[in-house]
Amino acid sequence: MGASNSWFPVTQTVLHVPLPAADRLGQSVEDRWEDLSPVKEASDIAFMRRRGELGNLAGYGDEELWQASERRRQGAEPGDDDVKAPEWRVLANPTQAPNGPDFQLTEVEPPKSWSSWITRVVLAERLREVTALTHFTRISSPRDLAQSETLPPRRLAPISRTPPKRVPACEVRGEGLFLQLDEDRIRAWERTVGESESAFWSAHTAWRRQRSIEPMDGNFPGMRFVLLHSLAHALMRQLSIECGYTAASLRERIYSRGADEGDPMAGILIYTAAPDSEERWEGWFGRVTRGSWIGTFIRPWLR
Repeated sequence: MGASNSWFPVTQTVLHVPLPAADRLGQSVEDRWEDLSPVKEASDIAFMRRRGELGNLAGYGDEELWQASERRRQGAEPGDDDVKAPEWRVLANPTQAPNGPDFQLTEVEPPKSWSSWITRVVLAERLREVTALTHFTRISSPRDLAQSETLPPRRLAPISRTPPKRVPACEVRGEGLFLQLDEDRIRAWERTVGESESAFWSAHTAWRRQRSIEPMDGNFPGMRFVLLHSLAHALMRQLSIECGYTAASLRERIYSRGADEGDPMAGILIYTAAPDSEERWEGWFGRVTRGSWIGTFIRPWLR
């Protein structure tokens, strides 16, 4: 039953990214959303008040809190199938992001020698990652079946006999570093790598054909993703040397989308993903921003 080769978890990972709040009440509701999310009507606010559960929200009226909770709930409804799109909108505009106990961004100057390629550097001093178990696969791991988060439905096994109302999940708090690359430079680079793109395309379709994944030419990530993913792994290897993080404790989150697919994205987030305590980023970040070694790893991919 517990053999590691008999079943493999299929998980969904998201970052806790608070929605921008336009006023102090909206920010307070955002900070207390875990307590307010079960509220269904104004009378629930009054019940919480009688129990002394409103805390710093007690100064607001019941109806006022109810309306603010409804605005927060409507704003939290998913409006994009890509779970990374809301993360990108906040990371790429850190000055509009509300800071809290689980989310704190600080924008710093990019390395001057690479300012034409790197338009934004953001320190994610506080992050919370949530990973949920949604399905599992048998015999073959998810990475053996597909290279994207979308797996063939026939390969997925449910975690319960009936559709679950809740799924197992875990959360990890950490910190990270976000880099946004210049969109114009990325597009210009994409126009010069046609030969490499053909080679990647052939390998991609051959990989899917060997595993009988339909369609054979589907889910090709594109050369933009190849660039960002390669850069992320190069930086992760160097971070392990520079700051003492183990490779297993670092993860990358790739934000890659071309202009023909909607709002373009070109950025990477490297963050801690282990539930233990390790060194903080400040010690080595000065060397990163001065460009002492970052160019060594960026230059080969941007030629």
